[in-house]
Amino acid sequence: MRWFKKQKATQAAPEGTLIGTDDGFRAVVDDQGTVFPLGADHGVQWWVRYGDDWHQPNGETRRRQTRPGTAPILETTMHIPNGRVIATTWAAAATGPGVVTEIRNESSAPIAIAISPELAPWSTSPQGKSGVVTVVHGSGMRFVVPGPGAEKAKPEDFPEAERVKAGWDKRFEEIADTQLPGTDLGGFKTQQLVDLFLAEPTPEGACSLSAWGLPTEATRQIAEAEPSPEWLNAAVEHWARHRNLADFTEPRRIDLDQLLRSAGRRTAPTDPQSLANLLAALGEHQAATDLQKQEPAQDVWPRRYGALVEETSTGLALFPDEFPADWYGKDLAVTGLATQWGQFGFALRWHGARPALLWELNPHPETSAVITTPGLDASFESNKNEGETLLVEPPPVT
Repeated sequence: MRWFKKQKATQAAPEGTLIGTDDGFRAVVDDQGTVFPLGADHGVQWWVRYGDDWHQPNGETRRRQTRPGTAPILETTMHIPNGRVIATTWAAAATGPGVVTEIRNESSAPIAIAISPELAPWSTSPQGKSGVVTVVHGSGMRFVVPGPGAEKAKPEDFPEAERVKAGWDKRFEEIADTQLPGTDLGGFKTQQLVDLFLAEPTPEGACSLSAWGLPTEATRQIAEAEPSPEWLNAAVEHWARHRNLADFTEPRRIDLDQLLRSAGRRTAPTDPQSLANLLAALGEHQAATDLQKQEPAQDVWPRRYGALVEETSTGLALFPDEFPADWYGKDLAVTGLATQWGQFGFALRWHGARPALLWELNPHPETSAVITTPGLDASFESNKNEGETLLVEPPPVT
């Protein structure tokens, strides 16, 4: 089933989960499974008829929405007599982008499903031009909310949810990873990176993508942004983390000249030293020399990865705060952090009451970082790029 309504004036998007495709198409799926394409004046909702009445997955019915994996694929479950109805929603591309929803009847009785524009939220039955399909036990139906170019596409023209999931998983398989005991305190969930990938780009978001292992997407966001001092600072931080000159020299990459002009002479860069290093790498040696004489516009350090790592002016502090009490005696690992000292990873392995620290830093040229563990063993300090050591026994947990 296709569902399309000509887009009119834009209205504010409702709260929900953002989904989308690489070409910029975005939609919001709210907690009832209603699909709101961004830029449209409507949403598309689904209704279920059992017994004599129509029902939505809202406060009047038992419902639950989950996001089972990394990919922006949602499952909205509506509990009904004799079973449940499950709607799986994802964005994909056929002749153009669109949002596909597959609704399966996992109850023991036939149901009817209606697809309707979300124009009258106070209604008690589907409104407007609706499509109604009878769905027997164990079967399902699909409908698509198409984006530009997909108005004539059928649901079967779009990739299956499993194929979309595999594509997202492959894209994010090289990112930084945190394996923490029972919680993600201080870590960055892959889902959060997917959400940053889909969200309206910001300098802070681009820096997070860069730090957690998505430099290509960070480069794209910085290159396509309207030049400003904030985006200049993001470009400089991105350079400091990856030192990839191609990000600033290849076609359609970051235009440093435009970013510098946007800042002007009166706006000092946040990190003049890193900007000087970039200019020197680009052959602008006099400009680099002049910048090295400047003081930072604000404190560049510290930069943090939650409760796990803090980048300081001298190196990397692991567990900069008090070590979490519920982590005592439990192994953990962090890999692939793109720090301004180089790519970094570490692991903690317990030997009885004492933790063993393993770390590895692939340093940038002409840098030397000091590794410390102030929140676990304040006496430890090392300027080695890799190593293994048994830390002192921490005090008893109170």
